Amino acid sequence: MAEFHWLAPPPEGSSAPAPTPRHRI
Repeated sequence: MAEFHWLAPPPEGSSAPAPTPRHRI
């Protein structure tokens, strides 16, 4: 029952500065 779910850790040098918190899917 976690509010935030991360698919995978953000790879270094990626366009995304931080993982996208997915909630209410």
